[in-house]
Amino acid sequence: MIIGAGPAGLTAAFMLSQHDFEITLIEMDAHSVGGLSRTLDYKGYKFDLGGHRFYTKSQEVAEFWNKIMPSGFLVRQRLSRIFYQNVFLNYPLDLKECLTKLPFLTSCQFVLSYLFSKMMFFRKTNNLEDWYISQFGKSLYEAFFKSYTEKVWGLKCRQLDANWGPQRIQGLSLTTLLKSVIQSFFFPAKSTHGIKTLIAEFRYPRLGPGQLWETCAEICKSAGVSLQMHHQFQSAKFDTESSTWITQVQNLSTGQIVTGHFEHIITSMPLVELLQKLGLPNDQKFQDRIVKFKFRDFITVALIVDAQQVNPDQWLYVQDPSVQVARIQNYKNWSPDLVPTEKHSCLGFEYFCNEGDLFWSQTDAELAQLARVELAQLRLLPKETQVLDCKVVRVQKAYPVYHPDFANDLTVLRENLDQFAPQVHPVGRNGMHRYNNQDHSIMTAMLVAKNIIAGKKLFDPWKVNQDAEYIES
Repeated sequence: MIIGAGPAGLTAAFMLSQHDFEITLIEMDAHSVGGLSRTLDYKGYKFDLGGHRFYTKSQEVAEFWNKIMPSGFLVRQRLSRIFYQNVFLNYPLDLKECLTKLPFLTSCQFVLSYLFSKMMFFRKTNNLEDWYISQFGKSLYEAFFKSYTEKVWGLKCRQLDANWGPQRIQGLSLTTLLKSVIQSFFFPAKSTHGIKTLIAEFRYPRLGPGQLWETCAEICKSAGVSLQMHHQFQSAKFDTESSTWITQVQNLSTGQIVTGHFEHIITSMPLVELLQKLGLPNDQKFQDRIVKFKFRDFITVALIVDAQQVNPDQWLYVQDPSVQVARIQNYKNWSPDLVPTEKHSCLGFEYFCNEGDLFWSQTDAELAQLARVELAQLRLLPKETQVLDCKVVRVQKAYPVYHPDFANDLTVLRENLDQFAPQVHPVGRNGMHRYNNQDHSIMTAMLVAKNIIAGKKLFDPWKVNQDAEYIES
């Protein structure tokens, strides 16, 4: 059984279906596959849940994409900028641009703050704020990282685990920015692809990421995979006599509970929910660890505007604490085919919140009005530009939160699962409670599938790291 038809679950289903395994793939959503990488369609306007670049250092992942969809990819030149003090600055930061667009004293302050941090910052980076300051200096951190990060997580940076930083801002520091500037002068032919944060281009499906995963699902079904939409995993118990897991799955359309027998369970459902539903042995200390694992949810307000072009970016980071929006997607710049008419544009205003809080509980009309007000406040469009329509989408469990002492707590959960349920294999972002990119989630599923095909553990999917270096055990 495979739980979840997102990138990880579909990758595992595809690989195992090529080796004649009997596979049941269950998905809670009634209509769409792809998980967080699905593409939504509203009156012909297509949009992502966050925007998904197709970029990887793994040749195997790239070949997998090509095998699923040999044609249909666009090559996009990345452009994402920071909106700071009513100024657009390239991200990753361009030091030459900072010197010309920002006050000279401000730029000098960034550099001096960085040098000071390198001379004086000796304490251990126990939290994300410490890590940012150690890498960039306090001034640069407060200008370009603090506001956005705290909007995303709803917590102060000092309340977040330091491990989040190196996973999401890979290989980037003020030193690497200086090197990239020097290289652009003297070695313009060389790119910055060695630093994942600095990639200059990426691939993107013409009709959005869902196009790839919908195609993958059809290939899997043709190969005999039983794809059961609108089904939810309820529980599983290991039967020692048959050496199989006896599972219970609910058909959410009918309410019927279906029992099955499976030798392996591959799962991308949230790790903590999985452990609770397996009923594994645990004590109070184990339960105390479980309750610390949280998720951050978010809301996309897609605004259809009467403007042929808004800005050249695929997305903007909004470093402005006076507005609640954290990031703005411009879907036409991902692919022109996401917008059905050249006369209009579609912008995705992304708000981060917790399911059930006051922001989450607002009506669609209230959220749409907030996005309209903030669009005007940010002055991204002329005042006379009309908002023609909008669509609000709430996304649950989008981002695993790295709480303090996260790494140790995760190790305990993993060891419990390995000891009592070695035939259960977490994959993907939520399954492993790790803030994976799409290609990392795919690779975790590939390694699990290889282990099952071989009948032994050749690879450790937990060693798939944020530089996409996949290490054999």
